Amino acid sequence: MFLPFVINTYKAGKTSFTREGLPVWYRRNPGRACSNGSTVSNTAAQVQEEGDPADFAEDKIFFTALLSEFALPRVKVGNGEWTNVMW
Repeated sequence: MFLPFVINTYKAGKTSFTREGLPVWYRRNPGRACSNGSTVSNTAAQVQEEGDPADFAEDKIFFTALLSEFALPRVKVGNGEWTNVMW
């Protein structure tokens, strides 16, 4: 959804869009909810630091908004609500 917007912005310095959007990504289960099964993140063959996969993906909610005008986001999960989110 956002890729054409990003490409046009990069190539032309400006862009337009016809649809607002809000993709969200989150982990359904905590990173350490089970064993990693001897799986590692990254690979030493690519000169990357290897480690436990739970150390590389945070237990947080991530979202990006493509909006036609300014808005203050409000994130609500269960009984918790956040109006002061980090940009």
